[in-house]
Amino acid sequence: MKLEQLNHSPSGFVREYIKFSGALRHFFDYTLSDDDEQARFDELEKYTYQRQALCDALLHFQQGNNLEDAEAIMNIERLRSDRATVVIGGQQAGIFGGPLYTVHKMLSILLEAKRLEEKYDRPVIPVFWIAGEDHDEDEINHTYVYDDRQRKCKLKNSSPLKLPASEQHISKKDVQHVLTALLEVDHESFRTRELIDEIDHLLEDVETYSTFFWKWFQNLFEGTGLVFMDAHDPEIRSLEKEYFADLIHCNAEIRKAFRNTASALKQAGYGEPIETFDQNSHLFVHDINGERQLLSAVGENQFADPASGCHWTKEELIAELRQGRLKLSNNVVTRPLMQDLLFPVHTFIGGAGEIRYWGTLKEAFSVLGHQMPLVRPRLHFTIVDRKSEKELKRYELQIEEVIRDGVAHKIDELSKRNVRVNDKEVLTDFENNLKQAIDQLKQSYSGEPGHYEQAGLHLEKELIKKFEEHSKEIRRLRALDQSQHITRLSDVEGRLAPGGQLQERTYSIVSLLHTYDTKFVNLLYDLLGAYPKKFDGGEHIALYL
Repeated sequence: MKLEQLNHSPSGFVREYIKFSGALRHFFDYTLSDDDEQARFDELEKYTYQRQALCDALLHFQQGNNLEDAEAIMNIERLRSDRATVVIGGQQAGIFGGPLYTVHKMLSILLEAKRLEEKYDRPVIPVFWIAGEDHDEDEINHTYVYDDRQRKCKLKNSSPLKLPASEQHISKKDVQHVLTALLEVDHESFRTRELIDEIDHLLEDVETYSTFFWKWFQNLFEGTGLVFMDAHDPEIRSLEKEYFADLIHCNAEIRKAFRNTASALKQAGYGEPIETFDQNSHLFVHDINGERQLLSAVGENQFADPASGCHWTKEELIAELRQGRLKLSNNVVTRPLMQDLLFPVHTFIGGAGEIRYWGTLKEAFSVLGHQMPLVRPRLHFTIVDRKSEKELKRYELQIEEVIRDGVAHKIDELSKRNVRVNDKEVLTDFENNLKQAIDQLKQSYSGEPGHYEQAGLHLEKELIKKFEEHSKEIRRLRALDQSQHITRLSDVEGRLAPGGQLQERTYSIVSLLHTYDTKFVNLLYDLLGAYPKKFDGGEHIALYL
């Protein structure tokens, strides 16, 4: 494997963010400078955390799933130190990890934690937040594979209820069915059985989306020290009770701060990354069936669950929460706040969309007496298989060109460049000359007996037939030449930029594990660690297999 940094940024917003120029600087507390890195360490020393209880919960999560990783456990123990901070990022619990960018995000977290620890000589723990509270199963029950085209592989059974991913059950049989569909597009090898056996070993007969996600990635990232936590873990929820009480107590101020900052971000020309409406408390309440319902703020001191018709005052809601009769969970606005209350977050790692919506949260953090962590863009990767690399060289294409423009322009260019003969002009001239020659021949024998005329007509018919056959063959050959280019180039685009999207937003890691190496993640992590250039964040890297 080899790495090559591309001259391509997936987002103009990220380019501007890294420069920290213009109006954008007003929406974040820290730049990515050395001074601000140190300032964030200093800021975190002012806060207090439930470190011991948090680390106990993280350990119990590891041990309860019977898949302990020594390096991850060591990092959890290191987090007990008052000097320890974390680099954090997260994702929904997609089947087989969802798209490749989940892996890229985890690698980015690991690399940044390692960089900060080496630079500042203090413990910096890589943490991945599994959004087990999310309930949209349609976003996590499928993945994609490439088989001359993009193919969707989906779990068969889904729940009609809006249950958190950590409470939605999936069967080993269904997971194995999806795995088989993902593997069958490639040639069978010894790795086929290895992956099938791995899933059989990892999973119980019934799992939740979150436990499958965790086991899958704990296995892939074994030895890296990445610490996983499930946001919907009961022990974590117990630790969060007082933080939820704070979010309820300050809800009006948080809503106002969010709306004002979101409005300012939009007016500054950065769009509206999160929908705003006045009654959104940015919290979910879990009903008697376990379903998540958006909690509405219906007055200065009133909250309601529109689905059930239940109403609470602020005080009643906090009392119900503390007594364990009510369960709450976060939405996209309060999740970053909760992360910062639970963990000593030095840096958050996210993609362009995440960074954009974090730009709406600075004043919401301020309501809780916190400053927003450093926000660093994750790395992007495009995996270039050997076949695609060969075709890129054949057609003198750059990866950036395929990602940015697709291949249609190259197909059009080739169709013009490779045709040195104007078929229509040549064949039309030949046809006209042929007709003139036939007419001249017929005229020469016009005074002869009738069977001479019949012979001439027969010759005319045969010559015209042969000419039409030849014209058809020329068209066939041209189409064949063109189809080879179309097939090759379309295959390159389908692998590197499917449907005009980045590869990382579509495909699963399963094919890479199957066709390249089941230890692919560890190999890539080691390669990135040995790369001579340190990454600032947001870079787009080509990985040649």
